[in-house]
Amino acid sequence: MENVPEFKATVEISRKWDGNEVAEEIVNKIKNKNLNPKFILLFTTIHYKNEFEKILTGIKNGFQNSLLIGSTIAGFITSEGCFTRGVTALSVDYPNMEISVGIGRNTKKNPEKAALDCTAMIKDQKKQETWKNKLLLDIISATTVPQMFGKRTSVFIGNLPTAVLAKMLEVSTRRFQLGAGNIEIILDKLVENFKDRYIFGIGANDNNKFVSNYQFYNGNVEKNSVICLSISTDKKLFFNENIGGLKPTGKTLRITDKKLDGLLITKINDRPANDEFFNIMGWDKDTINENTLFRKILYYPFVYKENGALHPEIFGLFLGKSIACGNLMRGDDAEIYSSSGKNILESFRNLLPEKADLSIILSCSMILETLGREIYKIKKTLDEHSTCYLLIFSGPEHFYNPENNVFMNRVISNQVISFI
Repeated sequence: MENVPEFKATVEISRKWDGNEVAEEIVNKIKNKNLNPKFILLFTTIHYKNEFEKILTGIKNGFQNSLLIGSTIAGFITSEGCFTRGVTALSVDYPNMEISVGIGRNTKKNPEKAALDCTAMIKDQKKQETWKNKLLLDIISATTVPQMFGKRTSVFIGNLPTAVLAKMLEVSTRRFQLGAGNIEIILDKLVENFKDRYIFGIGANDNNKFVSNYQFYNGNVEKNSVICLSISTDKKLFFNENIGGLKPTGKTLRITDKKLDGLLITKINDRPANDEFFNIMGWDKDTINENTLFRKILYYPFVYKENGALHPEIFGLFLGKSIACGNLMRGDDAEIYSSSGKNILESFRNLLPEKADLSIILSCSMILETLGREIYKIKKTLDEHSTCYLLIFSGPEHFYNPENNVFMNRVISNQVISFI
């Protein structure tokens, strides 16, 4: 009988406040499971901003030969519970696995170069991939909203000319690296260079304030970067995805004018975008403030088709008569969908395989906002399918499926990759 090596994986957490104590706790938990990890994925909420270096240094010292990457996220679920504050580490120890890593910087200023730099690093490290099952895990800095005088910019900004608004967005993103994450541009290059594998990843974010996010590359804390982990293995990979239980409402719209490759929508149905959106929704602007709008739009994303698949999106800043988006708008015909707690919970019901050694689930941080305290019900569903899993709340999530050549960057969605 063939000697099959053991696949060992563990997901550990720490909620201590001091970075040294966090690292010590996580390192001890992993060692107690008798793992010598090939790689460690580290995710932390933004609360640990001043402790990142201590955490990274401590874990690297504990596992000097393990590759360590990660980022900030909005929250996470493991078999231990549901958390909107804490640090979690996913470790994998398996001999039949080859890995390489790449990083590209200045993703908002020059996304094409960042993607190519990351790709070149990975290809330089790869000599030969022995195993046929291939995966590219990526982490990309997501959208950040500019701040003025220490405060987050309002979602409502005065009535400035479209040309001025477009220029402001361009300068903010390209020069100051505050603005859209340019995730689609980066992923275009990754898909172009890694068509033979699943691509599966997140936009690193904070606690849904979109002020700042951070990425981790071994012992370094990064901003505005793309980090990719390439994996080839003999372990079978299971992939699944859905749009988080969204349902169509019958309300349709057509984007008839946009700028900056779709980041700024200026007209919907040939009318000023801002006015027409509120008209379609039947909302009275005079009764809506910034907080109530944010809560409302979570439940009513618009969905368009791309490559035959549904693509949910949420409008971001309302700039004069225009609307700014955090992601590129590549479709013009869309329909408003609705979200509910019940439908979201149901979307996790058949997401995972019946049995897996490890499952990594990516879910939109907007789902976390929507469900609130009901989030524990997701954990109950996951526990029915797996004992070793990590669900990350981020935004947006994205994937490329080589089996049907579909590439999507989404909000309000769920994706899973399982090692089976």
